[in-house]
Amino acid sequence: MSWEDFCKVNKVGARYQSVQISQCDKLSKDLIHQGVDWCQSPHSLILTGLAGRGKTHFSYSLAREAIRKYGWASVRWVKSKHLDDEIIKNLNQYGDASYTIQNFCEVPILFVDDFGVDRSTERAERDYYEIIDSRWENMRPTVISTNLSPEQIEKTYGARIFSRFKDFKWILFDGPDLRGGN
Repeated sequence: MSWEDFCKVNKVGARYQSVQISQCDKLSKDLIHQGVDWCQSPHSLILTGLAGRGKTHFSYSLAREAIRKYGWASVRWVKSKHLDDEIIKNLNQYGDASYTIQNFCEVPILFVDDFGVDRSTERAERDYYEIIDSRWENMRPTVISTNLSPEQIEKTYGARIFSRFKDFKWILFDGPDLRGGN
């Protein structure tokens, strides 16, 4: 399947359907370079910074390149809240969400957007720990975007998750808000 198919299935908004790593002109050359490097050798990343700094755009750009290079079935892109909603739906419907959690653990490349927007509950922390720990143990690339600082991540999700994140490459998106201007 193509990027266009991916966009339809994942309901990618029109703003992100034409993204490409080489055309992230509002981002610094260093960020673009890091994105190109990632495309050559995917590894786990945490994209952090305030809202409107280009994290989601950058993440979709990486996903598009990963789909081109590794195929549609190798990539899963999900908003954190939707991941949590999917787990809760399966818990309510089937009494168990292990199949859903396992799918997130095993997809070759996982993108989680807006990490920290989900419900901060003991169950969510456990589920995220299971996913992140499994992916970390098996060295599966995971790209997480978040508005949370490292301290907020540790406080919200605990030391076990934060400890695994220490092995991720952290990329800070700073500078002005890229939305709302010409």
